[in-house]
Amino acid sequence: MSDWQLELVGGPALPERLLPIGDALLIGRSAECRLLLPDASVSRLHARIDRHSKGYSVTDLGSRGGSFINDEQLPANQAMSLREHDRLRIGPFRFRLRRIEPAPDSLGGSVRAAGATIVAQPLLAAERRLELLVEFAASSSQAADRHALALLLVDYARRGCTALGASLRTLPDGAVWAQSPAEGIPSPGLEALDAARQGGVVPGVLDIEGLKLPTLSVLLKVDKTPTGLLQLVFERPDPRQRVEAPELLHALTRLAGLSLGNLERIAAEGRMRQLQADLEQAREVQKRIAPPPAGQVGPLRYGFHLHPGAVVAGDLVDLFAVADGRIAVVMGDVAGHGVGAGYLMGSTQAFLHAALGETRDLAQAVTRCNRYVARVGGGRFVTAWIALHDPKDGSWQVIDAGHSHAVLWQRSVVGKLPLSGTFPLGVDPWAEFRAERWRLPPGGRLLLYSDGVVEHRAPDQREFGVSGIAEALMVSQSPAEDVALLTAALDRHGHGVPPNDDATFLSITIS
Repeated sequence: MSDWQLELVGGPALPERLLPIGDALLIGRSAECRLLLPDASVSRLHARIDRHSKGYSVTDLGSRGGSFINDEQLPANQAMSLREHDRLRIGPFRFRLRRIEPAPDSLGGSVRAAGATIVAQPLLAAERRLELLVEFAASSSQAADRHALALLLVDYARRGCTALGASLRTLPDGAVWAQSPAEGIPSPGLEALDAARQGGVVPGVLDIEGLKLPTLSVLLKVDKTPTGLLQLVFERPDPRQRVEAPELLHALTRLAGLSLGNLERIAAEGRMRQLQADLEQAREVQKRIAPPPAGQVGPLRYGFHLHPGAVVAGDLVDLFAVADGRIAVVMGDVAGHGVGAGYLMGSTQAFLHAALGETRDLAQAVTRCNRYVARVGGGRFVTAWIALHDPKDGSWQVIDAGHSHAVLWQRSVVGKLPLSGTFPLGVDPWAEFRAERWRLPPGGRLLLYSDGVVEHRAPDQREFGVSGIAEALMVSQSPAEDVALLTAALDRHGHGVPPNDDATFLSITIS
């Protein structure tokens, strides 16, 4: 009776992918097991495979997680017969039972290379090649990762074409991806690559210390993109190789390309899910560091709305009291939107918090922040409206750093603020900023907004504009009403389509 072996086809990597069973094979987490599976879901003594007169059987040794043959759980402590190609699952590990095929001496030969003797076998019969192809299709579809799939491909290619050795090189760098056997037969170089790009299976010769061995090379493609070069080395020229081997190699590489493409898509989907989760976390952080949508800081009563153009916003709104009792008001707009803009927004907000807490001089704090943005912004800039309100005398110190989107709402009239303004933060790292003085008149409201508000377009491409703000707020009596009415007006203007840029609106009045 021929010997059998277990082939690892899925799950965590193990030191050996192929393990002869012999007369008995104890499987588990204990060091006394010949097949050691280091996973918490595997029992210390999990299962045992035994040889008997009619073949092999497997027994689950009362394990916690159970043992499965072809996805059916085995009863505990009861020997169950095994057949070739049965699939054994223990914890996260998946194995396939396969027969070790001895090479007949009358038909085979051997080549000694690098201190090892590799036995060559005759070409497999057509039925066996078809069977092997079906096996590979099943195994490759369950490969855990790219490396496991590459090992499967070279192993099946070598066995299916009865080659001395098979290797797979990555493209375009040409690094050896996988080899079968792992040692003994050198891997051919990339000389056949250009010919393989033209299509077909390319014959060649590998010179090993004067011994010239025939080779075959074929491209592995994923979605029509060359990903690897599969190469086989044979003992001697055989006319059947040129007819039978290419057909099998084409089928194997097509199946491998499909499985590899699926693995890459699964990996990409995983990365996308992780990115989405990271973005959602970033969005939650933004919500926590922003002030509540409506409230009061000292005598300043406010309401604001922020609609991010992406998951993470590049607009900045902040109101907070500094140590001397003054109140800081910040509206900012980072150039662009998305993750990069969101990161710069958060770091600018943190810097302004620290700078305004350290100095009473608004100009000095903004000048320092400008240098910071220029250093970390990566070419981005920040338009900002930054002010300090002193409740003691009602005065405002204001720096309009290229923002300009600030108006006074008083008696149903929108008016410009009498501020000169300057260029945005991050444009000139050595710029010196100067604060201007201003007062919010009684009954008036300070309206700050980002360009995403006024540039929001209707289906006919009409922009919302400052006139849209004035029309929306015609009957409003408070900052909270301002926010509600403006949000509804933006929705009507876009016919339900939200702004494609960050759109932020802040209304402030003095109680």
